[in-house]
Amino acid sequence: MSLAMFTLEGDQLVPAEIARSMWKHDQMHGVATCGALARELENAVLAAGRADLRPARFTVDLFKAPSMGPCSLAST
Repeated sequence: MSLAMFTLEGDQLVPAEIARSMWKHDQMHGVATCGALARELENAVLAAGRADLRPARFTVDLFKAPSMGPCSLAST
């Protein structure tokens, strides 16, 4: 059994079944969403050349749950 919430296909994250919300069949749950956002944050820190910086905490306000489809993340 794999506990990974996403698989990487090209530059897109494809949610696994474990990322599905219990509230609605076509939505991701918040833990999966925050995990994907944290991954993008870590990648942005490394892309900025800040290997000395380790993000420790961030806050996410979910106004709408994302769908279970493949997603791409970008940050500036």
